[in-house]
Amino acid sequence: MIRPPYPACAYAAIVLALGSLPAFAQEKTVSGEAKFELHNDWAARADERSNKRNDAWLKIEAVTDVRVSPGLTFKTQVTVEPVSDAEPGKDRYFGDQGAYLQNIYLEYETGPFALRGGKFGQKFGTAWEAAPGIWGREFAKNYELAEQWGFAADYTLAAGDAGKHTVTAGSFFADTTVLSESVVTNRHRTRHSAGGAGTTENFSNFSLALAGNDIKALPGLRYNLAWTSRDSDGAGEKTERGIVGGLQFGAKLGSVDVTPLIEWANFDNREGTSGKDANYLTTALRFDYGKWNLALARTDRRTQESGSAAVDDQSSQASIGYAFENGFTVSTGYRNVEESSKVTETLGVLVEYILKY
Repeated sequence: MIRPPYPACAYAAIVLALGSLPAFAQEKTVSGEAKFELHNDWAARADERSNKRNDAWLKIEAVTDVRVSPGLTFKTQVTVEPVSDAEPGKDRYFGDQGAYLQNIYLEYETGPFALRGGKFGQKFGTAWEAAPGIWGREFAKNYELAEQWGFAADYTLAAGDAGKHTVTAGSFFADTTVLSESVVTNRHRTRHSAGGAGTTENFSNFSLALAGNDIKALPGLRYNLAWTSRDSDGAGEKTERGIVGGLQFGAKLGSVDVTPLIEWANFDNREGTSGKDANYLTTALRFDYGKWNLALARTDRRTQESGSAAVDDQSSQASIGYAFENGFTVSTGYRNVEESSKVTETLGVLVEYILKY
């Protein structure tokens, strides 16, 4: 069977996007920011000896927006981070660092409508970016729909006292082009032939999301709901379907800002594996007082395959941070992870800096 040249279409989209920039040069404005994170994670105790190590690493997320005409913006994100796991039982100091193009797409906004096309993350959940702390997002990242080629459309209803509500629909497939690789350290190309949910190289994968805030009767409340369906062409694999729902609430206790978060996600035929179910529950609480912050977060993950017992894993963390006048934020904390009944306890430090341009 001859497959439609969807990866070729993806390259064509890049060329068209880049080619459109000179035509609007007089109106072009460029803005963006680069977020730098310096991590050091020391696994002080581990049931599995191979997990006991020190891991120092750097993460950079450089986001650039180019306004090419009124309402039309060309967006990119370059990410630098370790692109493979550390060697079991061995310390790692800035090893396996790779750089890759995480996002490259065009976005057009007019009134309550927005349309995106290119390579970007589809909307599904928020805990993978909103959960607080040094490690509060780690398990939730399992279901982030990042690096997808496709389209998405938003419609935002501004309903006055009833709040602002945005519906988003998208069709997409996982990046299997050369852009799924990385430079310096190569994370290797995602292949259609390897199977897995969403690697179909066609638009047979969908997401539908609803998010809202600014509800007068519930000040500080934000909510998100989403559904996704991802096909797989792998032998014996099935269509994965997932749902997610979450709440985040901002409140004040005297001079302390308090932000609780809860999000639940559930999947059938996880990653295309027939009969494999998975669910995630993230709960978190962040306190902000002046330049100090305290973050508590936990994610419970249960996976179960047909005919097998359920496997319960969890990741819990507590961290404290301070934002300095010079723009640096320094945090330190403790993480407890249990995977396959093996516990690892980690002490860590994170230094962050955001450069706007």
